[in-house]
Amino acid sequence: MEAIRIARDQSDNIGLTASLGNLTSLLRALGLYRETFSVGVRVIGLAGDNQLLRGVVAQTYCHMSASAYVLMRFQQGIECGRLASEALTAPGSMTEVINLMAILGNTIKNHLALAQTKEARSCLVLMRRLSAAMPANSRAALNVSLAEAMCEVADGSTAVGITRLLGLLDQTRGVPGLYIDNMEQLIRAYNASGNFSAMARYTSDLAEQIIQSHACNTQDSLHELGIHEETLRPGQPDAYPLARAVALLPSDMRGLNEPVAQISVRHTHFENLAVIAELREDDSGLHIYRVGRLSALIAAELGHGDLFCAALERAARLHDIGKLAIRDQVITKPGKLNSAEFEHVARHTIYGHRLLSLLTDDGEMAREVALCHHEYWGGGGYPRKLVGIAIPESARIVAVADCFESLCHVRPYRKEWTVEESLAEIRSLSGAAFEPRIVRSLEAVVTKLRTETNASTPLDQLLVPDIPSSMLRARGEVLALIDTLPLPWQNNEQSPMFI
Repeated sequence: MEAIRIARDQSDNIGLTASLGNLTSLLRALGLYRETFSVGVRVIGLAGDNQLLRGVVAQTYCHMSASAYVLMRFQQGIECGRLASEALTAPGSMTEVINLMAILGNTIKNHLALAQTKEARSCLVLMRRLSAAMPANSRAALNVSLAEAMCEVADGSTAVGITRLLGLLDQTRGVPGLYIDNMEQLIRAYNASGNFSAMARYTSDLAEQIIQSHACNTQDSLHELGIHEETLRPGQPDAYPLARAVALLPSDMRGLNEPVAQISVRHTHFENLAVIAELREDDSGLHIYRVGRLSALIAAELGHGDLFCAALERAARLHDIGKLAIRDQVITKPGKLNSAEFEHVARHTIYGHRLLSLLTDDGEMAREVALCHHEYWGGGGYPRKLVGIAIPESARIVAVADCFESLCHVRPYRKEWTVEESLAEIRSLSGAAFEPRIVRSLEAVVTKLRTETNASTPLDQLLVPDIPSSMLRARGEVLALIDTLPLPWQNNEQSPMFI
């Protein structure tokens, strides 16, 4: 942020463009794909025809192409890939050649998503020629092999493609980005072929890799902050990029060793992880804070004291942290999940419980909420199929707050409901999914919020009037700064390429 501000204030166009290009890499690694696009188009606009910045432009297009694939904006991804390839027509270094290989790989995935196998094969030919022209480079060869396997599946030679993907697993395991991609394509191949049992097995393996990475990186981050805890299951190192840059902590918290400060830093770190998981479903990232506040208000209505309510609010913010291990394509899927995908999503409760083994302060409550907030009062929930009071009360409260708050907002698979419609749905599930006593408390809380305050104030604002997250505030500052920079089409008569 500071580098961007300085470059902008000094009218250093090259420095500003390079800094923003680096930011697209960070945003993509954090899973903030829409923001990657927003920053990326500014990079393109600022770079113009400056040949000194062509590498930055190509890398930015590469990040935009990869983000488009996750967001299922495949045609935009293809266009980004084409423009990136044009920028690197005459690579100036081996680094640019490697970037071009990655760009072609992204373009192939976007073409195949649109069943454009001929175009994908054309990109594959260029990948092969580039790889053959390079000095011995195992990563380049692996990229080509992965692209070949994807094309085999797309052409209908599913058994051949899957065999190649399975054979690549041991080879890509030491290259984290490629290994994740390898697993993702294998899962897609099994899904396309209808082998849902194999799809579920490899989806679970992929999630295990991701959650182990988060556990390791979280523990490392806490150690760097002087907070030493033992994890129940530390996992094995895996350089999955998402958790590397999440410790966006307020500067006044760094280096403090007092117990209260340590608790605050630790919770801030975990909340940042929970925000990253949430941003894929909720652009505001505030769902977890609304659920936390609503859970605390329900607990107070039930007669719990201030300490319990405060601890529950903190724990509820972390209820979906396990979704960090859920595949982007499943989280953002607009349609109904198949059985294997549903099973994959359901395991976010288990992943969250394991990741929160690193949290000691309020950790027990946070773990029970993460594990049990999808259990049903009348049975039939997951993951343990608990019934009635066997479900921890904290999880029973959060289950009601989470469902109500989710119903009031848009999700990839449905439109938002009104407060009245959402309450009616919660009432219809009373006794089956939710404890009736807690449902009644929710209704009392909502009534009080709407009658004892300004009736015209939206319920969201009543629950969370300010942005409590340091990460969301930093994100807001970045986007506000980006909004002051020109878009490419504001400086010429061309129509927008990316909408």
